[in-house]
Amino acid sequence: MGDLCKKRVAIVGAGASGLPAIHHALLYGIEPVCFELTENIGGLWRYKEEKRNINGIHLSSVMKSTVINTSKEMGAYSDFLPSSEAPNYMHNRELLKYFEDYADHYELKPYIRFNHCVTRVERAEDYILTGRWNVTFTDNDRNEVTDVFDGVLLATGHHAIPNIPDPWPGQDRFQGKLSHSHDYRDHKGFEDKVVAVVGIGNSGGDICVELSRVCKQVYLVTRRGAWIRKRLGNGGIPVDGVASRFSHNLAYKYLPLSYTNKKLEKDISTWFNHEIYGLKPNSPILSAVATVNDEIPNRIANGTLKIKPNIKGFTEEGIIFEDGSVVDHVDEVVLSTGYWFEFPFVEDGKLIPVQKNEVDLFMNMYPPNLSDHNSLAVIGLIQPVGAIMPMSELQSRVFYDVLTGKTKLPNKENMLKEITHRRKATLQRYVDSPRHTIQVDFVVFMDQLASLIGCKPDFFKIFLRDPALAWKIYSSPPIAATYRVIGPHPWEGARDAIMDFEKRVLTGMSPTGKPALNFHRAIRRIPDESFEEVYNTLEEYTNPCVKGATDILPLIKLRNKDEVKFFLPPVKEREICNVVTLGIGRDVMAELKLKGKYPHCQFLGVDPDKEISGKMFKEDLGGIFIEGVVGAENGEFNASIINKNGIGYHHEVIRHMSFKNLMDEYNEEKFVDLLLIDIEGSEFNLLPFIVDNLEKLPSICQINVELHFPDRYPPMGNNILETFFRMTHQEKFLVLFSEKILNVFYRLYLINVTDPKCRDAYIPD
Repeated sequence: MGDLCKKRVAIVGAGASGLPAIHHALLYGIEPVCFELTENIGGLWRYKEEKRNINGIHLSSVMKSTVINTSKEMGAYSDFLPSSEAPNYMHNRELLKYFEDYADHYELKPYIRFNHCVTRVERAEDYILTGRWNVTFTDNDRNEVTDVFDGVLLATGHHAIPNIPDPWPGQDRFQGKLSHSHDYRDHKGFEDKVVAVVGIGNSGGDICVELSRVCKQVYLVTRRGAWIRKRLGNGGIPVDGVASRFSHNLAYKYLPLSYTNKKLEKDISTWFNHEIYGLKPNSPILSAVATVNDEIPNRIANGTLKIKPNIKGFTEEGIIFEDGSVVDHVDEVVLSTGYWFEFPFVEDGKLIPVQKNEVDLFMNMYPPNLSDHNSLAVIGLIQPVGAIMPMSELQSRVFYDVLTGKTKLPNKENMLKEITHRRKATLQRYVDSPRHTIQVDFVVFMDQLASLIGCKPDFFKIFLRDPALAWKIYSSPPIAATYRVIGPHPWEGARDAIMDFEKRVLTGMSPTGKPALNFHRAIRRIPDESFEEVYNTLEEYTNPCVKGATDILPLIKLRNKDEVKFFLPPVKEREICNVVTLGIGRDVMAELKLKGKYPHCQFLGVDPDKEISGKMFKEDLGGIFIEGVVGAENGEFNASIINKNGIGYHHEVIRHMSFKNLMDEYNEEKFVDLLLIDIEGSEFNLLPFIVDNLEKLPSICQINVELHFPDRYPPMGNNILETFFRMTHQEKFLVLFSEKILNVFYRLYLINVTDPKCRDAYIPD
């Protein structure tokens, strides 16, 4: 009987959504009872060679060759990583093994009742008081049993009922065969035939590519065309494993949709011209679900696949298309036209009514009419731009947090408002189609769910505790583990999962098991990109953080005329404060403000101009001045020197002192609180030198960089570009501010988050 005080939840389905529902029930101290129609876990993702029907339910199955469209890291559950050696895009066999491993690791199978069919779910007699449910099911012996549960989770998926279009004119006399992709398993039986595949969704794309290898001819029939997206991006890196959390939010929340559409269409068209290939839709890229397929353009190019418009009608042996073209002989038509979903076993379908895939569910989960208890929900009823497994997992976490009274949802009225708002936004953005009724954007929707239970990553809270992790979360793809850092049931392995993301991706790429050393060299074509292009990307990450950073962190603004510089005060008063300025220029306002707040600071400045810059530095600031230029090494090099009148620069060969020698001679404490650098010309090698030799140099805690256009100084600009990737993605520095000044130079503010001495001095506990 179990613990009489312990809540019990019925979970319908042991597939990709049902498994995490079992796991998280246990984390919340709830007893899960999962009803699975078949004898195995995996649901849709368990390949079924034979077509099966159980109690009138047609079992869905992937094709024998199906490969998942999201990479293993983006599709993983939040607290269980796929094997590093697993391929980045898993075949259905590999994905099923992942589900099996997950179930075995968390010992989920004892809670699953296999070969049990749920026939009815209805509110219990005492529902008004308790929120409980009667669940009726048939057991292994075909006996019908009713049991009472405190909650119900429906994890039955949405590939349920094949959508068969209304008959076309002449279809009744067509002598060829018609079938639906729901019944397609592999190419056997299609050899040397002429086949038309109707529909260009993911299944339609996979089927037409597979058949084009064995058929005499394949026609892909599409009413609107489609944007085709490949799985791999630059360097062979999974395309969904490149964009950061911030990039997702920028694209789908902050930037105008028209701008994001234009940018994505430009990027996707570099692969092949959709218009020339007859696939370009009339609608923008974000108004419909892009089709993931790596081979369609190749199959079109070699003629084994031909694109056709919508069907106008049938002849006895062929098809007439709306453009007037005719294919005289077609052996078979495969309808890849999607699915309908419904919930007929939940109070005869009346409790969750569905019309043409339109359903009223708060957060695609809760029927508003049940908002008094919120003890029944649907999970996995979503069509994401991204992976579904982390979403349905997070939905189950929300459900249990609500069921145990830890989270309170909006009332019925506000639920209906949210549903109306979401539906209106969907209609404005997407092409009118049953396929788009449950469409959501991955990061936006995940963050909305996470906000309900307090597990949405909070940059500044995490930064105060672990700056390197905070930067990694926001500058890397939004894997599910980022939602297990804070909030209920944080996972002790989350940090390693986030920090080692790139290593696992690279291991999955390498057939030798020896991953490449530099993830970001793999995805960036360094010679083909200007620093300005990459800087603009960097600026997208950092600028929206500036206001929050200056509001939450006690940053001191230091100004030199138009330039903004920053200093983060020490956690506790320091006896000695060392400030080093390389390239003083004609202004020491920033240093003077710092001296006013910290009179004990010692200032060291280097500049080739001793008459104006040097005199100002010594007399106004009382600092130590050295005439010359500091670079990565000693020697005679060309330098940019400000003209005597203070306007413009001229170039002159001048003696350079290496930064290491400067520190050895003038920095006895082996500690630099703030480094101010003016980088142009030969000094471009200085920042890469500092980043790559931190262990050989004094602790350098904060850096303000003035970076003149590196694109004017190749190959030094490329060196700077690579340095930015190293210092951010190896977690050496946190870029907390970036700004382009008068289109002349760049200003960046960096904090060292790895040096223990710097962390102790400047990062609060």
